[in-house]
Amino acid sequence: MKKKQIIILGMILGVLLAGTALKILVRKSDSRTMREAQLFGDTAFHFEPGAVERILLGNGTKTSVELVKVNGRWEVESRWRVAAMEGKVINFLEKIRGIRWELRAKGENFLPDFGISDEEAYFIRLMGAGKTPLPDLMVGTKPAGSSGHFLRRASSDEIYFTDTNMAELFGILRGFPGPVPSGDYWADLALFNINIDRVLSVVAERFTEGKERVPVLGIRRESIGSDPSKNPWHFTRGENVAKTVDPEKALKLFVMLDSIRGRTVLDPNGNDYGLDAPVLEIAVLEKDRPEVRVTVSPKNAEGDAYFVKFSNRQQVFKLSANDFQDMDIKDEQLLKEAPAAQASPKAP
Repeated sequence: MKKKQIIILGMILGVLLAGTALKILVRKSDSRTMREAQLFGDTAFHFEPGAVERILLGNGTKTSVELVKVNGRWEVESRWRVAAMEGKVINFLEKIRGIRWELRAKGENFLPDFGISDEEAYFIRLMGAGKTPLPDLMVGTKPAGSSGHFLRRASSDEIYFTDTNMAELFGILRGFPGPVPSGDYWADLALFNINIDRVLSVVAERFTEGKERVPVLGIRRESIGSDPSKNPWHFTRGENVAKTVDPEKALKLFVMLDSIRGRTVLDPNGNDYGLDAPVLEIAVLEKDRPEVRVTVSPKNAEGDAYFVKFSNRQQVFKLSANDFQDMDIKDEQLLKEAPAAQASPKAP
């Protein structure tokens, strides 16, 4: 066979081998694509977060948290119907809807191996209007890698793997197994929820022996507008009426008040909080909203906390002693300081 013929045959063979290799790669790619479409290309649950009206979280047979939607707003029913943090609940539902999973086992005899039997698994139960069942999810207690978990539907023995960190969704930051956090994890524990741009007045009063009111702070403005120079703050009492409120200090006051959070929610029917003889009350008035009064009890017996009640909601919050110090505000803290006098130039 001539050299030229050998070269031509070699080239033909190379083309055939390349075509075969390409065909194999395409088949593998198609197979992998089909597998991913089957296992990870679709979400585990199909529901509209807006259709969910009740969420139950718990472990085994115990429900630890119950969230309910009332008039379009989420509340923590298991914590005396305190308002829930809307953003946290919405984020939770979006993550549940986005779960992707992969089948790992099937059969009731495998459930204990994954810590996902009815007796030991954690559960997430979503319900629509009239408690219509939506996704009912069981989460295994056995670890699956650094942050993955095993899941199944409550009505199924098919066990799936997901890389979604389910422990974090429950608020169990150290991972399973661990106690499901109370409803406080979901509760909006803000004392004031101030819309800073709409505040018209703030008044703080101390109490003498829990009875006589002693004003310690009072500021107001006549209108709301984008230009602070056209709606300045004024003191409302005593000798400070003629003095000037520092707008930056007033803004810092509102930011501070808005940042204060309670430690926990308490039974509003409790009678040992000392709120019948308070030590401090702060009233905030916003445009087009009723005045909100926050009343604070004397320090508790342990000396590390106070109790707080509200004029616009029924719950009682426990407040840390440090946060109380931030709330103990006075007119003097908002005074605008006079500019420092400039020294006269020396005569040459």
